[in-house]
This record gives sequence, structure tokens and C-alpha cells, in this order.
Amino acid sequence: MTHLSDLKDVHPRTAVVSGSNRGTGRAIAEALVAARYRVVSINRSRSADPVGPEHLCDLADPAALTEALDEIRSDCQRVDLVVCNAATRLRRRVADADARDWHGSLMANIAAPALMVSALLPHLRRTAGLAILIGSHAADRFFEGGALYSSTKAGARALFETLLLEERPHGVRSMVISPGAIANREADSSPFKMSPDSIGKLVVTLAASLPADIAIGEVEIRPALLDPAVPTGMIRLQSV
Repeated sequence: MTHLSDLKDVHPRTAVVSGSNRGTGRAIAEALVAARYRVVSINRSRSADPVGPEHLCDLADPAALTEALDEIRSDCQRVDLVVCNAATRLRRRVADADARDWHGSLMANIAAPALMVSALLPHLRRTAGLAILIGSHAADRFFEGGALYSSTKAGARALFETLLLEERPHGVRSMVISPGAIANREADSSPFKMSPDSIGKLVVTLAASLPADIAIGEVEIRPALLDPAVPTGMIRLQSV
């Protein structure tokens, strides 16, 4: 039998991250590399400067995703962390969203994380690993044109809560990080948004420092500064 201590001696900690080619996903991958993780990525488009092995596929294509996951399972001796970061955010009013819109959003935002974690569960069970979903406030804060994104983010959160219930007996923990506004665009320096680097540091902190006897279901995070233009008090309720 291979023990966890033996795996640590021979193979570095490995994280599988989706959507690491830009924005928050890139910051998460770089933070993990700095923390001495080996990072394996699943991206739709190639990174200008990959942080590690990179598997290219469209998360809305189940056949392509399954092929990428098969390669990762074959290549990786261990997986300690899975970060489901990639998502599609298609703005459509309910009246305008067609079957293709719904299929793409459901595949990328719910089915792809489910397939990723399911394929890598044998590895996570061996390492008593952790699966993290980068969720969104949109899962329970709704807006016009947000039906595709909000409903699939809410569904993905339900997926990870169910995963936690099912896999704790096998030593695998899962959690959702639900962030508010993130400055994902390079030119965005708003003080009222969180930086991608801060999200990366949070992921590393949770992955590396979580006590073995604690499982966190969800971490809800917000920018430290609130835009003064945002309505407050009773007016905020009227602006929902």
C-alpha cells in the first residue's frame, strides 16, 4: 500500500486548475507555483507563459474534457488540489436565451466541474485532497440578463455541497469560494474590487493551512472598500 508520506517524499504536491491562462485563474496558478505546487492546467486557449503542463479543451465539450482528464490521470502520480475556476458568463435575458446558450452554460459551469472532480477523486482520496470551486455572489444575488450565469453558479454550489457530504468519509474535502467584484481585466485598478492576486493568496492559504479536522463549506468574500456610490440602507433594498 502506498502511504501519503511516501507520496510526499517522491512527488510534489499537485494542483489541477481550470482557466489558468488569464485573470483570477492565472493568479491562482502562480500563487500555487510559488507555494511549491506542481500546477496542471485545463484551458480553452493556450497561455502565453504556461506555469506547467497545459491541456487545451473547451469545457463545454464533454468528449474533449474527458480526454484531457484521462491524460491528467495517467500523467499525475498524485493530485492534492482541484480548483474549478473556469466559467462562462453569458449575458442573456430569459426571453432571449436559446437552447445552445443554456447547454453551453450548463456544461461549462456545472457539468465540467462535476466531471473534473469525479475523474480525479481516486487521486484526491489517496492524498486526502481538497476540491475548490470559484463561485460567485451571482449564485444568490440576481440581476437582469443574469439567468444563465446565476442559475448555473447556484447549481455548481449545490454540486460542491453535495460533494462534501459524499466524500468526507473518504477524506476528501470540498469548498466554494464565493467572491464579489474582482478586477479581472488588466486595465482595471478599481479600489472597490479585489485583485486576482489576493484570490490566489486566499486559495493557497486555504489549501495549505486548513486544519485536518475542519471542513469549510463556503467562504464568501467581498472587496474591503465599498464604492460610496452604491446605495445603502433601505435604498439598497429598493435597488435589488
